[in-house]
Amino acid sequence: MSIDGTFLLLIWTNSFIGFSNAAVPVFSNLDNTHTIADTFSVTTSIYALTATDADGDALTYSMTVSSAYFDLSGQDVRATGAVPADAYALTFRVIDTSGGIATGTLTVTVTNSAPTLTNTVWTASAAESETDETQLFLIEYTDASAADYVDCVVQSSTPISSDFFVRYDSVNSKYAVYAQQNPTLTAASYSLVIVCTDLSSASDTGTLIVTVVQNAAPVFQNPGGTVTIASSSTSIGTTVHTVTATDTDSQQLFYNMTTNPGGAPFQIQHSGDILLTQSILGLTIATYTLHVFVYDGYNLVGPDTVTISVSGINNAPTIDNLPGTASVAENTAAATSIFQVSTTEPDAGQTLTYTAFSTPGSVMSYLSLNSATGLLSTSSTNINFETVGVTTVTVSVIVSDGTATVTSDLALTITDVNEAPSFQKSQYTSSGSEGLAGSSFSNPNFVINDEDTSDSLTTSIDCASTFTMNPTSGALTLTAPYDVDTGSGTTVTCTVTVTDSLLTDTSTLTVTINNINDNTPTFNPSVYTWYTDSTSTIGTSVGTVTATDGDIGDFGTISYSLDNSADAAYLGVTNQGVVYVKSSIESLGTGGSTLAFIVTATDTGSLAGNAAVQIIIPATTTTSTTTTTDRHMSFDESASNVAWLTTFCGVGLLLAGLLVFMAYKNGFFTWIVDALDRMCELCRRKKSWDLPEEEEYEEESEEEEEEYAYTPPPRQQQVATIGEYGWNPWKQDNAY
Repeated sequence: MSIDGTFLLLIWTNSFIGFSNAAVPVFSNLDNTHTIADTFSVTTSIYALTATDADGDALTYSMTVSSAYFDLSGQDVRATGAVPADAYALTFRVIDTSGGIATGTLTVTVTNSAPTLTNTVWTASAAESETDETQLFLIEYTDASAADYVDCVVQSSTPISSDFFVRYDSVNSKYAVYAQQNPTLTAASYSLVIVCTDLSSASDTGTLIVTVVQNAAPVFQNPGGTVTIASSSTSIGTTVHTVTATDTDSQQLFYNMTTNPGGAPFQIQHSGDILLTQSILGLTIATYTLHVFVYDGYNLVGPDTVTISVSGINNAPTIDNLPGTASVAENTAAATSIFQVSTTEPDAGQTLTYTAFSTPGSVMSYLSLNSATGLLSTSSTNINFETVGVTTVTVSVIVSDGTATVTSDLALTITDVNEAPSFQKSQYTSSGSEGLAGSSFSNPNFVINDEDTSDSLTTSIDCASTFTMNPTSGALTLTAPYDVDTGSGTTVTCTVTVTDSLLTDTSTLTVTINNINDNTPTFNPSVYTWYTDSTSTIGTSVGTVTATDGDIGDFGTISYSLDNSADAAYLGVTNQGVVYVKSSIESLGTGGSTLAFIVTATDTGSLAGNAAVQIIIPATTTTSTTTTTDRHMSFDESASNVAWLTTFCGVGLLLAGLLVFMAYKNGFFTWIVDALDRMCELCRRKKSWDLPEEEEYEEESEEEEEEYAYTPPPRQQQVATIGEYGWNPWKQDNAY
């Protein structure tokens, strides 16, 4: 390093060392607090900042954060105008020429100045009759706060009233107390608590006494008096008298009045005119007392008594026996007397006229009042208790002498009379089918009228042996089994009676009993056995089956048919039950055959019965001699005969053995041996036994046995099943 460089470094080092040893300025009155009132309205110095510097450097002051209400001028802290009450933290800085810095905080507390009411007199007055909104009192107050706002209200009223309020008067720039429009000021005075409050809720209170100036009462100018009017010449609307009154406070006066007796034919207008409201011709009251009152909206003055005298009075007739009561029964004959009105007419020579009306008005149609005599009787319209709708009617009777009328009421009771029920129709019908007891028939649906709606009605019939009727619903059932097929009729006519327990009515009930298909065709006998030769030609009748059906009419018509078996295919049957050869049976003669099948009898209702038929076709040979197969079975051809004979022989042998043993034991052996010989002989002869007819047949055949050889039919037992039992043709007697 050169000498010059060393010198410069030395100078810089000395300067740095000198700067590092410089003193920093210090606030001598910060941090601090300061209190002021909110009464400033212009820029005002409120605090002076002070600071020291050990080096004696010049100091510069500044405000680190600007404020809306404060600034710094040199060392003076100033309020720039009106400052609201609050606490404000202001931060300041001081700096010396060497760059030394110090900061500090000044907390300025701005205190609120409360408003002060300054009125010296706290009284006001309000007119009772005032109708407009009225200012009663101006509120005087002061508030030192330059930036404050004051609001005044009526806090309370004694006695309680909502007729007073406070509003700002922009003309006077003050708050004022008002009475609202059309106030209701019923007390002599009101104590109003007035409160004025600023933004900081500081307030001052004053009590305003409002005295109510009472309204002056109206005064009658022509009190009392008597007025006379003529009953015959004073017309409706005539002013019979005028009442005059004055009022110093009110321009509008209102009149009212009461009368004695009440309901007098007079009315007072708000002008004070008393008018006649109805004709007094015929009225009997000679004097009316009118009590007149006048009202100005606040004061009711009266009564002022006016007497009205009526001249030329006509005395009204009187009804002597009304109010009263009477009764009339429903269905009473026309022109039957009910009540005689009795009257008195005080004025001689007067003719009375009677009229009436009823409440309800519809009842008057059942009544008639003689206009000359006052006799109340029934009219030509029959009284029906159930349709009148009321049981007690008010009949108002009016009696007039041509000028005056009088009205009185008769309480007329309408009494109920039991009336007979009646069928709406003279003929009703029902229908059903023959059947067992209890079988239902269609309901005749009787329509029964009975004016007495509370009556309990029951029905009955005079054919109870055949039908049973529900007494309430009219439902119809069979009392006992009913069968049209046995001859019972298909129509039964009954007399139906309805009763309310006292009175009755009758109608005719025609019941139709339908014949139903309730019988199945039946064969008698149910099993048939016939013989026919295999040479029988097509169409040849083999035999006839007979079935009967218990149903009459169409359901009793029977048709016959054969089953679908192979045996039945050779045969046909007519609707008369004749079984005939339908296909050739010649082939069945070889070796003999038996045809077994079922014949069915069906009625038109599809009910069917069956019978079993067996046709025996004997075996034949090709010989020219004509033979007949018309014979009975031999004894041994019957399997049943063989069976019982075999059983008999077995039992006999058993008994024989027992007898031999007993005979051996008892010495009767000889008698037993003889008995056994006779029994064995019987067994050897069993096959030679036959019926008398067969013996006759054998005698006839011995002469021709060289030309004709008879081969009995094979004993192949074909069993045809009929319903629930089996049928064996070999057990039947030959019916052919």
